[in-house]
Amino acid sequence: MYQEKIITPPSGIRMIAVFFALILLCGLLAMATQSFLVLEIILIACGILILPGFIINNPNEAKVLTLFGQYVGTVKTDGFFGLIH
Repeated sequence: MYQEKIITPPSGIRMIAVFFALILLCGLLAMATQSFLVLEIILIACGILILPGFIINNPNEAKVLTLFGQYVGTVKTDGFFGLIH
């Protein structure tokens, strides 16, 4: 039997700022090198790695967090969270 662990993840606003800063940096890099292939590869990597880490938890709801099938914890607070930090 598992014991429930309540987790309060960090705010998602910080991770959104990091995501947009990375997009801006990729755009500047693509303009400097005149190669948009670099931009496309980095944006796809960002989409694959960063965007699934955001969760929105509505009031009176809970989300169960798992990592490779193992229970990590439960988020019970409402809000917008970024799980990658």
